[in-house]
Amino acid sequence: MNLAFIGAGNMARAIISSLVKKQLANPADITVSDINSASLELAALQFGVNVTASNIRAVENADAIVLAVKPQNLDSLSGDIGGRFTADQ
Repeated sequence: MNLAFIGAGNMARAIISSLVKKQLANPADITVSDINSASLELAALQFGVNVTASNIRAVENADAIVLAVKPQNLDSLSGDIGGRFTADQ
């Protein structure tokens, strides 16, 4: 299952950590996007996941999408990826 995480902050990294440690997800099947390049580098180093600065690229092949952003950022995020989800995601 391909997973996309929008946001690479503490919340996202905690969830990814559990998924990887418990072998519930393969790091190669996880893509993380964030506007903060340092957060992306940290996620890549810690877990070996795919990273991108593009939210659109993160969600395009995902089976499931985790919105791991602060509530005040949801409006701007919806402008970026709104309408890009499928019924199966």
